[in-house]
Amino acid sequence: MRQRIVALVFVVTSLALLLLAVPLAVDVNTRIRTDRRSELTRVAALAAADISVEPKLGTDPIELPSRQASEIVVGVYSATGNLVAGAGPVLLDRQLGAIRPGIVSEAETGRDIVVAVPVAVDERLRAVVRAAEPESAIRRAVRTSWLRIALVATLALVLATAVAVALANRLLRPLRRLRGFATDMGSATVPGPHPPSGVAEIDAIASALMISAQRIDASLQRERSFSTDVSHQFRTPITGLRLTLENELEHPTGDPDVLREAVGIVDRLVATVEGLLLLARDANRPRNSDCTSTLSERAERWHRDLATDGRAFRFEPGLGPVVVAMSNQAVGEIVDVLLNNARLHAAGTVTLSVHRRPGFVTIAVTDEGPGLGDPNAVFRRGDISAKGHGIGLALARRLADAEGAQLVVREHATFCRFELIVPA
Repeated sequence: MRQRIVALVFVVTSLALLLLAVPLAVDVNTRIRTDRRSELTRVAALAAADISVEPKLGTDPIELPSRQASEIVVGVYSATGNLVAGAGPVLLDRQLGAIRPGIVSEAETGRDIVVAVPVAVDERLRAVVRAAEPESAIRRAVRTSWLRIALVATLALVLATAVAVALANRLLRPLRRLRGFATDMGSATVPGPHPPSGVAEIDAIASALMISAQRIDASLQRERSFSTDVSHQFRTPITGLRLTLENELEHPTGDPDVLREAVGIVDRLVATVEGLLLLARDANRPRNSDCTSTLSERAERWHRDLATDGRAFRFEPGLGPVVVAMSNQAVGEIVDVLLNNARLHAAGTVTLSVHRRPGFVTIAVTDEGPGLGDPNAVFRRGDISAKGHGIGLALARRLADAEGAQLVVREHATFCRFELIVPA
């Protein structure tokens, strides 16, 4: 890419210089020739002024100015066109035409540029001063000026190419880093911050890529944790389903309630899968829902499950509907995790209660189990100090955070309570 940029700048600069140099060269040629004619006219006029003050032309030798520093040739001709003094052809150049007093004549003979200045006395032509310069001298002057123009143009082209190389390197270095940054987006970790390049457009692209990388990483993290969350959430209902089916196989009763219970467990599994998929994909979930029936269904189910373990269960829904800014599925999943945690890791009576406050609703699960040690550890996935709590409670907190709610734990001397605080 750098070669292309340099080549493009080289071609464009060359064309621009060519378009500028051609008319400039023509103008230089015209100006040099005009300047040489003016110089010839000046020299001839000075000589004519000296001659015109002589009382009689030809009585004394005519002294012409010395032009050793240039190739200008000065000659004095009589009115009939014969050379009488100085240097030049024997006869005045015919290209000058008729010489008239008061009119300067100019001509190009092919070898010289000639200027003729008449010398008149009483408006009568007495002599002609001829000044000439070889065409070769003028061509040398033109070539010298053209060479200077070409040198300046070459320097400008070299400078433009050097600037193009520097600019290409200036642009390509951050672009190469940006390419590596984009390549790292496919790795397991989010790329480090892209150093500022000083080019606003490149920095804007790097910032957009960083945001995309963070979103992709968050999506991958959710997808990776999905299988772990599913296996954890499926453990209890699948175990219950297995026990139900095994009991029916070992001791067939033909009771349709057994099949209905198995179907209910399967329905809960399907609902769990759908809820976790919504969380993993961060899809739009319905909010502002009445979760009264969801809490009642969980209370009924967990009352049966805890009763099989010889544990007491209480449900305190309070008065009125429980309308919260959270999806029913998320509320149900979090309550399942908290009740399952109380069943597996606590003791005594388990209470599911609803407390309404201005602006929010608290859904609490209270048990009479031992203390947790570090309350924050139970919400860290796989934490050693979590005593087996490290997946389900971590999932519950992530669900709560995703829904704009809070999940906290409060410990007392005789009980432990998890509270889901949801905007009303």
